[in-house]
Amino acid sequence: ARLKGRWEWGSHSFFKLTQLQKLAFFWRQTTLSWIVKYVVMKLQENSNLLKGKSAQVSLIVLKTILQIEMNFSILLKTLETTRRKF
Repeated sequence: ARLKGRWEWGSHSFFKLTQLQKLAFFWRQTTLSWIVKYVVMKLQENSNLLKGKSAQVSLIVLKTILQIEMNFSILLKTLETTRRKF
């Protein structure tokens, strides 16, 4: 029964997501990769950041990514509950 449940969960893959969920998924992927690219670029531009402030910068980046993750999961939960209502 456990395997069957797991298989069923797997079949709820990308195709069964609503358009809004697909958009949210895409937004999340692009935003995260954009942040990483931006930070790497900034670090390469300004090597001083690498000396003293790199730890601080990393923390800021991590906080931002976590914030995005949280917003994303809240969005998905909202989508789930609205879909159940209709």
